[in-house]
Amino acid sequence: MPSASTATRSSIIERVRPIAASCRRATRSVLEDRFLKLCARHGVPRPRTNVHLGPHEVDACWPDRRVAVELDGWQRHKDRIAFQRDRTKANDLQRAGWRVLRFTHDDVVRRADETAATIGALLADA
Repeated sequence: MPSASTATRSSIIERVRPIAASCRRATRSVLEDRFLKLCARHGVPRPRTNVHLGPHEVDACWPDRRVAVELDGWQRHKDRIAFQRDRTKANDLQRAGWRVLRFTHDDVVRRADETAATIGALLADA
């Protein structure tokens, strides 16, 4: 028979679990966080983040416009395998009718106005 403290702990865990699930990050990196802030500051509609499109996952997208954004931070894109995987993903998505934009850390942080203008133009054209 479980002790009172075990039952209480289980009860607390069951009550907290849904709250914790709802608080999961919508992003997986600081660069993705900065990208969402860029969108908010420049009036770009908030994209869905970390979305699976077929066998691939994209960092951000506007499904109704079939526009996807990949954010290329150096840490995750510095070897040949990652380089090739990203090219294959972009080609597959474009063949499926998606328009794929790629932005670096500098695009998001230092060239935010140009980056937002590029996204805005593509969304308006979609």
